[in-house]
Amino acid sequence: MPGKVAEDESTCAICLQTPVARVKLSCNHPFCYDCLSNQCVSAIESGTMPAPVDMKLQNLNCPTCHAATLPLDILGCVLDEAAYYSERANLVLQHRKKFAPHAKELFEKNHARAAVVMDRVMEISKEDPFYPNLAFKRAELAAAAGEYTLGAAILAESTATFQEDGRHSYHMKTSEGQANYYNHFRLLGHCLLGAGRASEAKDVLQAGTQLVENEMGKHPKIDRDFYADFTWCMYELEEYEKAIGLGEEAVIDMNRTYAECHKYVALSKQALGDLDGAITTMRQALCYETPWDTANLDEIRVLLAQLLRASEEE
Repeated sequence: MPGKVAEDESTCAICLQTPVARVKLSCNHPFCYDCLSNQCVSAIESGTMPAPVDMKLQNLNCPTCHAATLPLDILGCVLDEAAYYSERANLVLQHRKKFAPHAKELFEKNHARAAVVMDRVMEISKEDPFYPNLAFKRAELAAAAGEYTLGAAILAESTATFQEDGRHSYHMKTSEGQANYYNHFRLLGHCLLGAGRASEAKDVLQAGTQLVENEMGKHPKIDRDFYADFTWCMYELEEYEKAIGLGEEAVIDMNRTYAECHKYVALSKQALGDLDGAITTMRQALCYETPWDTANLDEIRVLLAQLLRASEEE
C-alpha cells in the first residue's frame, strides 16, 4: 500500500539484497541507488517519465507500490544518508570520552558506512557536474578518520579530471562556489600535511591564498581552518616565527576556542627556546579551547604537562 513502511527496510525492494547506497522514497520503500537509477532509465526509455535534469527526477512512481513520489534528487538522497553516518562519526569523535570504551568502535562503524555509500556514488557519478563537490565531501570524511593520503589522492584526482590545468584552474563562479574553491585548497593542504608532505602543502595553501585573495574574510570558518593549517605547515617546515605570527594573529585572535589552535604556536615557541611562552600558550588553551570537548582538553593537558616537565629539567 502507498505510504506503508516496507516490511524490511534493510532490503532493496528491486534486487532483494541489502541496499547499496540506499535511497528511500517518500512512501518509505528503500532501494539501491543503482536499482532505482536503472528503473528510471527504463521508465524514460519507455516514455513513461521525462528525462532527468541534473539528477532530479520528476513524477517518479515507486516500483513497489506505484505511489507517486515527490520530485526526487537521487544523488542528494544518497548524500544525505552518507552525511547522516558521517555526522554520527564526527559526533563520536568530538565527544569520544563520553562514548568510552566504545568510541573507537562507534566511530569506525559510522565512518565505514558513510565511506561505503560515498565510494559507491563516486564510482557511478564521475561525469556528473557535482562530482568535485562529492569528492570534497569524501576527502573530508577521510581526513576526519586520519586517512590523509587517501584524502589528498581524492582531491588531486577530482581536480585533474574536471579541470584542464589541475588545481590552478579549479574555479567556480558563484559566491558559494568561491567558498568551495577556497576550501578545496585548504582541505588538500590539510591532507598533505597529515600525510607528511609539508612542502607540497605549503605550495597548495599559497596557491589558494593567491587565487582567492578576494574571498579572504568572507568565510570565517574556512579562514580559521586555512590559517590553522598554515600554522601547522610553518611548524613542520621549521619556520617557527611565521607559525607563531600566523597562529596568534590569524587563528587564536580570530577564535580561541578552535581545536588545536594553540598547539603549534606553543610547539613553535618551544622550538625557539621560549618554554615560558609555550607554557603560557597552553595554559590559555586549557582555559579557552573547546571546553565542550573533553578529549581535546585531555590532549591539551598532556602537552602542557610535557612542557612543564621540560621546564623543570632546564
